[in-house]
Amino acid sequence: MNVKERVMAARLVAVERWPYFGPQLLSMVLVPKSIGTCATDTRGRFYYDPEFVKAVSVQELATIWLHECLHVWLDHAERRCGRPPSIWNKSVDREINDDLKKECMPFPEAFPPLLPHQIGQPDGELAEYYFGHEEQEDEEGEGEGDGEGEGEPEDGGSSMDGIPRDWEDGPESESGVSEIPESMQECIKQQVSENVVEHIKDGGHVPSGIALAAEANLSPPKVPWQKEMAAAIRACAADVAGAVDFTYRRPSRRQSVYGDVIMPAVRRPVPETVIVLDTSGSMYGPDLQSALDETQGVLKTLGGRGIRVLATDSQVHSRQRVTHASKIEVLGGGGTDMRVGLAEAQKLKPSPDLCIVLTDGYTPWPDRAPKGMQVIVAITGGHAKRAPDWARTVSIEG
Repeated sequence: MNVKERVMAARLVAVERWPYFGPQLLSMVLVPKSIGTCATDTRGRFYYDPEFVKAVSVQELATIWLHECLHVWLDHAERRCGRPPSIWNKSVDREINDDLKKECMPFPEAFPPLLPHQIGQPDGELAEYYFGHEEQEDEEGEGEGDGEGEGEPEDGGSSMDGIPRDWEDGPESESGVSEIPESMQECIKQQVSENVVEHIKDGGHVPSGIALAAEANLSPPKVPWQKEMAAAIRACAADVAGAVDFTYRRPSRRQSVYGDVIMPAVRRPVPETVIVLDTSGSMYGPDLQSALDETQGVLKTLGGRGIRVLATDSQVHSRQRVTHASKIEVLGGGGTDMRVGLAEAQKLKPSPDLCIVLTDGYTPWPDRAPKGMQVIVAITGGHAKRAPDWARTVSIEG
């Protein structure tokens, strides 16, 4: 059996283990590459090093197939949301490996799996949960250490963190290497999710992490929070826009009526907006990214020039003005105190008219509303009761 046949045989073993995962496994484009291991990218490719394939058993290679394809199916690249990749990539491995280990799947001896218990955490949690604890371990110098800077990706492909590797092939139109279009990848993700649910209904066994992810993929949002967010922002913006003023920077549209007397034009200001972003360890995941994207979209329709963002846990770590949520530096990971962020927002110049606090609600709040600005509190996880009475509240449920 040559190397490619060995890779394909391992893929079939993986399909035999998890038949419901077949569409994901069988869709991957095989690409030989001297990278010392196997990896997947965001274009639906499975890279394998021929020498590595020779050194492991077919059963071990089948485990690697499932591990690498789970990075793709679980959207780890999209879920990173600006976190340091050297830490995030450990967390996503732990999210995957606990399920594979419970299934008694063999790992190569040269590549022992990263598991939750190694950082004192339970199995069955999301990568976002492990990330907070990974960061604390690294900061205290008690973690496993990766020998790289916090901003550098670990070994593996871009499916882990969305960062293209130098050795990855580019778009098919440039590299000539086949890829799976994004629309097709989304169809595959949904098909696998449906297969998982059907397998469970038929009495089959599915690892708990895979079952929960499939249900989440197929479940519509419990609350159309995007509309609530848009309505809340527009309502607050209307209060600001209603405070019309006069300006001589441009003439009145009726200037011709007044002759030599210069009349001012009416000005309706766009609200100066700031986001206080909760970056404590628990505040990571797709709901947070969706909330930022939705907020940016609404403000864009209102004519805003960008949003000032204060990354805050128990202190303010960064102050940025951004035009897109992807540019936000998600810094923090400690305790939570949104009072600090609100106090900092009041000190900004020009003074903000509208403050949006994105948080899970596990924070103390000021006793009264900050003066001089409207406040919207967007609570993730549906815990709206944790919001202060004086704020306009939006409950974000995924």
